[in-house]
Amino acid sequence: MTRGETTVRKVIEGGLGLAFFEGKTVFLPFAAPGDRVEFSVLKKSGNILFSRIEKVLEPSELRIQPACPNFTRCPGCEFLHLSYQDELEIKAGMTAETFKRIGKTDIPTEKIILSPERFGYKNSAIFEFDGEGRPGLREEESGEVISFPADGCPLLSEKTAEAVQGLTGGSSRTGEPVLARTDKFGATQFWGAEGVIEMPDILVESSGLLFPVKPRTPIRDNLYLNDIFVETVASLPRRGTGSIIDLFCGVGTLSLAFSRKGMKVTGIDEQSGSIEDARAAANLNDMEEISYLRGRIDRMLMKVEKPEAINISSPAGGISKQILKAVLKNNPAEIIINSADAASMARDMGRLKENGYLPEKTFIVDLYPCRSSSQIVMLLRRAAH
Repeated sequence: MTRGETTVRKVIEGGLGLAFFEGKTVFLPFAAPGDRVEFSVLKKSGNILFSRIEKVLEPSELRIQPACPNFTRCPGCEFLHLSYQDELEIKAGMTAETFKRIGKTDIPTEKIILSPERFGYKNSAIFEFDGEGRPGLREEESGEVISFPADGCPLLSEKTAEAVQGLTGGSSRTGEPVLARTDKFGATQFWGAEGVIEMPDILVESSGLLFPVKPRTPIRDNLYLNDIFVETVASLPRRGTGSIIDLFCGVGTLSLAFSRKGMKVTGIDEQSGSIEDARAAANLNDMEEISYLRGRIDRMLMKVEKPEAINISSPAGGISKQILKAVLKNNPAEIIINSADAASMARDMGRLKENGYLPEKTFIVDLYPCRSSSQIVMLLRRAAH
């Protein structure tokens, strides 16, 4: 196994430190710009060495003492060795560089919206149990479950962390990871834990609206920023009373926010469970005028009336060519995209730009402090001919 010494130049997309060694590119997790390190190679791919830090020989001036003893072993955090301010600056730089490299555009960043608190922001957790029945997360390299610290994962809200730690001595009912989620009333519910009664759904709140959701339905989870994220997206359409299609609408958090602004909304999703939850939320909040459709996104787009705007909560991997084609056929004046994947979003922005849509506003909302990604929100407008 190759070993060497190198200096980290910068941190790139994915939170990896970038360095060079004997003409090869070295990628290093948990690195800080300026670190002088001893490393070992885990995997080679051409001239790229995927490596790990064995020893920090000369620490970067940015490096700080991590706030969790599990840092570098538990996969929950990537930036605990940096201050929050340095983390934000690195994330902004990563995003700008990714959009310039892949999307060939200097994005017009309006602002970086930081989380008021770096820790305690998550109301949900997916975890496993170690051999002694302690909850924790599985380390990718070794496959070992690293138990949370005695006072709980620092990213979890106080109530969620306390409830999760209360399961110490427990086990998984199915052998799969257990889900914990704290509801609107401050009660933490569990799914998949041995001997725990499971609720069929859970009530959560977003921007003053209520959402009855199925346990494992994905929802954005930042106690401090979720409402701000929703309001930021909902404020972007120029015509607050126009028509908008909400693609990959999920449980309808953005659909309801657009509707509350006075827009005519059609939500589309491919998951039947999400559409059921979205319709239930519309009924619960007396906003039944929203239309929801379930089916393949590209096919559903061919069946609806052409809107003035389209909002896309981009899925993992970005927007498919078929969906992009259907979006362009609808010829909306405005397209809003939000994604936590800067690389796929930059690629999609580049395709939209080639078809006459220019980025006008970009917000970086740091929904995931201590992680390498942020939620990127972009407004594109159709260029005048």
